[in-house]
Amino acid sequence: MRQTQAKQCRRQRALGPRWLSAALAASLSATSLSSLAATDFIKGLHPYASVGLTHESNLFRLPDPLPDNVTLNEGKADQYATIAAGIDTAFSLSQQQVTVTGEAKRYAFNNYDELDYTRGKVLANWQWETGDALTGNAGYRYRKELRSFVNRNVLSAETARDLRTENAVYGDANLQILQNWFIRVSGDKADIEFSSSPALALERTTIGAAINFVSNAGNILGFDASLLEGDYEVNTRNNFEEINIGPVFEWQLGADTKLRGKVGYTEREN
Repeated sequence: MRQTQAKQCRRQRALGPRWLSAALAASLSATSLSSLAATDFIKGLHPYASVGLTHESNLFRLPDPLPDNVTLNEGKADQYATIAAGIDTAFSLSQQQVTVTGEAKRYAFNNYDELDYTRGKVLANWQWETGDALTGNAGYRYRKELRSFVNRNVLSAETARDLRTENAVYGDANLQILQNWFIRVSGDKADIEFSSSPALALERTTIGAAINFVSNAGNILGFDASLLEGDYEVNTRNNFEEINIGPVFEWQLGADTKLRGKVGYTEREN
């Protein structure tokens, strides 16, 4: 009896380290799998980064000599450094495909550091499909950047910093009505704001429609029409409507070469 109890004690002491080793191995395996999954996820995002250094001989796009009412203590030239990081990823779900791109880019100016800012952009697109006859896209885009100095009356560096921010949603649908005939409808609505120019803020709405003939070689001949509306938040007198209509074509010149053209009529009313 005592021998039997001694054997059981030895067996229990031997099993203890075995169970501990097995639990430790399972834990390490789970950790390794988790790390591997995280690594694969990061790789799937296709992250990237970049740095740059640029010299601008005429940063504010001003004439030479400078007008008397312009005050620039550091002159017209400047240098700026940039550092950027972003992702560019895509994945498929059945017949649907989703792409997401995004980037943050920091600008640091040498002389006019009051212009320092971080540019951002995001584009998320869902390419959907319901069978072979009906396809389309739906998405969201965001962009924040320093307003261009072209065609601006910059009087000083302090008044030059004007950040333009755009938030927009869009979508389109393409329907095959006959073997080589397709119709397309689209829409885009954007909210645009400016940090130092509230009078320029507006809502921009675009709707469009087209009918296209697509040859077996992939060449396209069609007719396109669109309506653009701009509604300003402050300067409502500048609200406008713009109509564009006309034929379009796209010619396949080679595997990687296309020739596109449009003959259009545009009418704008305020």
